[in-house]
Amino acid sequence: MMRKLFPLMALTLLVGCSTNTDDLEAWLKEVHSRPVPPIKPLPEFKPYEPFEYQAENLRSPFMKVVPEAAAELANLDACSINDPKPDPNRPKEELEKISLQTLTMVGSIEKGGQRWALIRDENTGLVYQVTNGNHMGLDNGKVIEVNETYIKLLEIVPNGRGCWESRTVTLELGQ
Repeated sequence: MMRKLFPLMALTLLVGCSTNTDDLEAWLKEVHSRPVPPIKPLPEFKPYEPFEYQAENLRSPFMKVVPEAAAELANLDACSINDPKPDPNRPKEELEKISLQTLTMVGSIEKGGQRWALIRDENTGLVYQVTNGNHMGLDNGKVIEVNETYIKLLEIVPNGRGCWESRTVTLELGQ
């Protein structure tokens, strides 16, 4: 069967190649008669100029600034002894691993005469209970007031000069 089919396919291919190519030749003549556009010149490249690093004795811009080291680099008189400072020896609570942007107050309850806020982690869906004195958020936030509709946190954040400063943050119900 294959022996009979092969000559037929070869004959079909040969017939396809022997068709009239006058239109192809006319098109080629028309293309060759067109004027050749000028070639754009190559762009001019500036020679490489090596850079010599002159700041070996300065702090590397790729290293994280440790607040203690930043205080030494900054003016030491800028910080006051009364400035707030986070306690590095205090054990971290579970909600201190989570950014405040992903925490939502979903309600409050009262147990034993003390008000507790219900806080949901939007990433995991887990609900936590916090009250005055608990810590939460990435900026050393301490809960200072729990209300039915909001909680207030006192955060201790670096001020960019190697010192620390306090700021109050409110986390409202449903936000």
